Amino acid sequence: MQFPSLAKYKGLIFDLDGTLINSMPYHVFAWQEMGRRHGFTVDPDLIYSMGGVSSRDVVLKFRELGFQVGDIDTFIKNKIAIYRQHIDEVKTYQSIETILRQAKKDGKKIAAGSGS
Repeated sequence: MQFPSLAKYKGLIFDLDGTLINSMPYHVFAWQEMGRRHGFTVDPDLIYSMGGVSSRDVVLKFRELGFQVGDIDTFIKNKIAIYRQHIDEVKTYQSIETILRQAKKDGKKIAAGSGS
């Protein structure tokens, strides 16, 4: 993958999920586990198609599809707990790691943000 020159920037801000780290497989696993616990099957394609959507909106989609999710906040809290059990397994994207190392070497300020 070819990236444009970053020479003109003093700092870089990256999103965490899906940009710095490949976390989606672990989010999918956590959603599927919550579905299993509540008696329904979660299609991975649905979760991938909703990448970047808030957890609340994902659960509301489940409810719209007729799935019994119980209390939304509890469902989300438990999904996050499952995801966090696997956080040490999440890998960074190698190409982004290369950019970060170069940016640090060049003295650029670097920040990460996340909606999760």
